[in-house]
Amino acid sequence: MLGDFIKIAKVASIKDPSKSSVMSCLWPEENEEDGDKAFPVLYTSPFYSPPAGNENSEFAGMYAVPTEGSFVLVARAWNGRDWFYISSINGDPTSETGKAQPGDIPDRITGVNHQAYENASPANELTELSDRPWGVMLKSPGGSQLQMNDGASKEDLGWRTLLQSMTKKILLMADNSDFQAFSNQHGEGLKIAGDKYEGLNGPESGALCVKGNLFLESREGSLGVKVEGGDSLDITNKTPNYNKLNPNEGQVTIASYSNSVNISTKGVSEVIQNPLLPKGIFIDASNFMGVVQIRAGSGGLQVFSAGNIDFNCGGNFNINAKGHVNISAGSPLAQSWAASYPPPTPPPGDLGLVELNPVIPVGLPPELKTLNNEEQWASPV
Repeated sequence: MLGDFIKIAKVASIKDPSKSSVMSCLWPEENEEDGDKAFPVLYTSPFYSPPAGNENSEFAGMYAVPTEGSFVLVARAWNGRDWFYISSINGDPTSETGKAQPGDIPDRITGVNHQAYENASPANELTELSDRPWGVMLKSPGGSQLQMNDGASKEDLGWRTLLQSMTKKILLMADNSDFQAFSNQHGEGLKIAGDKYEGLNGPESGALCVKGNLFLESREGSLGVKVEGGDSLDITNKTPNYNKLNPNEGQVTIASYSNSVNISTKGVSEVIQNPLLPKGIFIDASNFMGVVQIRAGSGGLQVFSAGNIDFNCGGNFNINAKGHVNISAGSPLAQSWAASYPPPTPPPGDLGLVELNPVIPVGLPPELKTLNNEEQWASPV
């Protein structure tokens, strides 16, 4: 009696112009030429919630429709006349040569009858590392898939959860390699590693990499970049300036449209390498044919130092002023500025003198210039 209500059928068409959740099927003994013998089959869902009749409610459910040429199980309730699609069958169950035997690896056709089939059930990805299916996969005819793989072998682990679009856009959580990635079809995107990750950037790291433009923007808030208790913060542009039509190629720009730009070093922690060597702000263009230029508006240019100020140049030292050139030695204004700082090493001679071409050289010779971090690290002293 049960056989009258559950039968094998073959999908002839999934066209549904009336949007009535119906497909057309044939009995296995019928051919595609017998299209007039096709009968309607309503496809079902594990769950379905129709709209409740107000603006906050909408359809909720899940559908998976087999493609033309697939073999399916259809059922008809004892108290109804309609046929319902209840499940798909891997392969052709009506073929004696196509029926799977224990230990066989099927090589027959399933799904769309013009598409070669390599492995009937389960999907290839779930049996890569074992002859048993370890995981769950949902896959569309176009290649979109949700895969939860628990496969493993003695040599390798396949633990991963994968969400992939038809064009290979991927959200991957790899438990075996301990990272998660969100990438496009070219492998560009975001990668976040766990504490067991052994890749290039190290454990508990993150990397955002794209081939084209990359923008970080805050429309109404703040944008902060910090290193808390780690290593250095580097901003580098390695682009060579070869394009004659783009003078900004390779440039680094820091700008504020309506307020100040502040660059400071706080010196709130202990200097490890050599506490006697000062740290500070270094602007270095000595390895380039360029120039270090400071342009100031009507507010003027101000330089304050609690210690010495040394100028060294290989050419002329020129000062052009529209007004006076004023030099005051022993100024009480400068002394008041420096009073709150540790006193510098006193210069030779008496304070308060302004000397031109003094007999005793003053200032800091170039060979005793303050070294930056890299120079201090490379110095044998």
